Amino acid sequence: MNIRSLANIERQHIQRVLNETSWRRTEAARILGINRTTLYNKIKEYGISPS
Repeated sequence: MNIRSLANIERQHIQRVLNETSWRRTEAARILGINRTTLYNKIKEYGISPS
């Protein structure tokens, strides 16, 4: 059984939403149900970059 950490799942979900919104952070934050500041902090925390 492959057990992934919640942080890893969250990072992947944020990356997916950012990619789907062409990195429009305001739209991504709205879809994720968080504010832009929280999204910016999570991008930095997880080291997410455009792919």
